[in-house]
Amino acid sequence: MTRVRPRILLGNDIAARSRELLHAHNVSHVLNCGRTAEHFRGEPDSPVYLSLGLRDDVAINGDELHEQLLKAVRFIDGFLKGGTDDTSVLVHCREGISRSCGVMLAYLMVTEDLELSAAMDELRSLHQKCDPNLGILMALQDWKEWHRAAAAAGRTAESDSGGPELMAM
Repeated sequence: MTRVRPRILLGNDIAARSRELLHAHNVSHVLNCGRTAEHFRGEPDSPVYLSLGLRDDVAINGDELHEQLLKAVRFIDGFLKGGTDDTSVLVHCREGISRSCGVMLAYLMVTEDLELSAAMDELRSLHQKCDPNLGILMALQDWKEWHRAAAAAGRTAESDSGGPELMAM
């Protein structure tokens, strides 16, 4: 796992299915960007899960991806606003290379007002395996513009109260 920001970790499915790693990093929330199982859902002390079910496919629909990215940003934002300072969120996909990195890029772009190239440089400096597929990269090209329009329509985390309802999406 790679610490991308305080309380935000990026990893793969191996990390997501290791109860020892999750406990060692105080992971209370898991954002599953891919299609792997929510390994501990329903168990005592299970993390809070959001599964996006993204395919690692260059033919991904940009509008659908934007909606999923919005859910992801809201989930992370809701976690950061509602969690305790000693807990973390794990953002992962099967390999921790494409889908989860695409989600982290989207998050960095809107929360730190970075262009895609700057967000990519930043993320790769921390997580060298970062290599989103071409479909994700193409969707990220207009992500900030799409997100601004969603914000103007009152659909982003910034327009919400930041309460636990964000995590239930």
